[in-house]
Amino acid sequence: MNSCDNLIWEHQQHCQISLVLAAEELFNSLDERLAPKVFLIGASLKPHMNRPFVGLECPEGDYVSKDFRTLKALCIHHSLKMNQQECHDEDHYQRLLNAAYTAEIQRILRAHINGSNNENFVSAPVYIDGYLVYVVAELNKKILNTYYYLSKDSSFSG
Repeated sequence: MNSCDNLIWEHQQHCQISLVLAAEELFNSLDERLAPKVFLIGASLKPHMNRPFVGLECPEGDYVSKDFRTLKALCIHHSLKMNQQECHDEDHYQRLLNAAYTAEIQRILRAHINGSNNENFVSAPVYIDGYLVYVVAELNKKILNTYYYLSKDSSFSG
């Protein structure tokens, strides 16, 4: 797969290319060995018969829509749960679904064959034409781990 798996919006490929160029400029200025990759994942807010549930812009071909098939089950589960609770607050539903999608995307990326070699960072989504679109930045984990990073100190008192 060298191009778009499923088109969500007209300028999707241009957006992905711009993000790749920005990531390469930033991370290559720090260390070229980080080998940044950027791709887009779009997950529908509601299953439609005539539109793909997952849209993926991943020119490297490392991932395919099928890798993210569990997102549809997650959406159906959340939809049924919201119907049972008779909650009609769309914003609340979208926030819950976003949190579930983000966690599931992270789980999928870590479990993927590339997960042991790469560290993935998933953005907050942008709503585009019925989809929550996430940007994923992937960096070489071995190289990334050679750098210092901030950690949470849970024993801080005051």
